[in-house]
Amino acid sequence: MLSLLKKKNDATQPQFAAWHPNFRNYERLPDVKTVRTAFFANTVAVAVALSAVLWVAYQEYTCSLVRGDIAIARAELSRDKGPSDQAVAVFKKFQADEKKVREMSAFVASKPSVSAMYITLGSTLVEQVSLTHIEIAPTQIGLRGVVHGSSDVASSIASTYIDALKADASISQLCSGVTQVNATRNPQTGWLNIELALRFKGGK
Repeated sequence: MLSLLKKKNDATQPQFAAWHPNFRNYERLPDVKTVRTAFFANTVAVAVALSAVLWVAYQEYTCSLVRGDIAIARAELSRDKGPSDQAVAVFKKFQADEKKVREMSAFVASKPSVSAMYITLGSTLVEQVSLTHIEIAPTQIGLRGVVHGSSDVASSIASTYIDALKADASISQLCSGVTQVNATRNPQTGWLNIELALRFKGGK
């Protein structure tokens, strides 16, 4: 009850105006702020601009260094191109010569001993067969011989001699086969002239 009366009394009290009117023009009053907001905005803008300028300058400096390195490298390449080309040409010539030497060494190592080949061919001879010519070529051994005997048995004797050559272990290891190249009868003696080829394994 007291509270209600108090509120009512407060409402009935007269309201007094300010003791003097407010004639201040806030728009024309001087700014009393120590630091303006525009100062911070300008500072940030200047900082951003300076950062951008510094970044661009650093990038340009880096690019100039790279261009300088490229120019130096190109100059070195131009200077060393002549000696490098000469060295490459000499190396290629060396490779070609090395290949020839290797082929020659392999060929010499693959060639049979002449004396051993003569002994082998002599041991494989059969009766009534004599050799008249032996030629050791790069790819084969050529044999020419005479089969003594009548015409009805000379061919059989020649076949027997070819089989003896094929059966020899040394010849089989060195040669891929024995081929009869030619067989003609001598009209004066009646003997059979034969020509054989013993081809080396692996070509030359």
